[in-house]
Amino acid sequence: MNDQKIKPGRLMYLLAAVAFAGAVGVLVWAVPKLIGGIEEMAGMQIVVPGTTEVVLENPGKYTLSHEYQSFINGKRYSTRGAISDLQCTLRSRETGREVPLQPLTYSSTYSIKGRAGVGMYSFKIDQAGTYELDARYPESMTGPKAVLSIGHLGGLIWGIGTFVVGLLAAIFLFIGSLAIFVVTLVLRITRKGKAAESPYAMPPPSGV
Repeated sequence: MNDQKIKPGRLMYLLAAVAFAGAVGVLVWAVPKLIGGIEEMAGMQIVVPGTTEVVLENPGKYTLSHEYQSFINGKRYSTRGAISDLQCTLRSRETGREVPLQPLTYSSTYSIKGRAGVGMYSFKIDQAGTYELDARYPESMTGPKAVLSIGHLGGLIWGIGTFVVGLLAAIFLFIGSLAIFVVTLVLRITRKGKAAESPYAMPPPSGV
């Protein structure tokens, strides 16, 4: 009896290996998308108090966060809970109109590459452009220098969505590869056993 006549053939093992490699490849592709989304959520860093011009390249929703653990321009900042009195306003440089800053009604935090922050406000812009962020303590009060960050929510949502889709695809491919391998192994062992018991069959080749 020829090994090629035992069904399914050994090529099914190769198919299982390809599916497993595909699962690994999808994860390798998806994880950087998630990290990129988190980095976009962390966004640009701004040292306050003071007035700073910021270029917002995409319309949509943004988050203004207090980056209480930060490293910028060779200096490390650690200001958790120290800027509760900081007052912030955002205006379009082109129109002079103020962009409403809405206090966050949900928890928004990030921690990546030595940076950690918590969301303070959300805002939405209708067009990309240059904006001026003014962040100051009241005249009668003083406070420490700190770091704020502006992150684009669209990038984070896209990163998370891409990662979830990639993760589901990887799980599907992994389960598929495992199922193909196990079913192929069981069927080949079973059919080789039956072939060996047949009085008309030649001795089956070694190996599964």
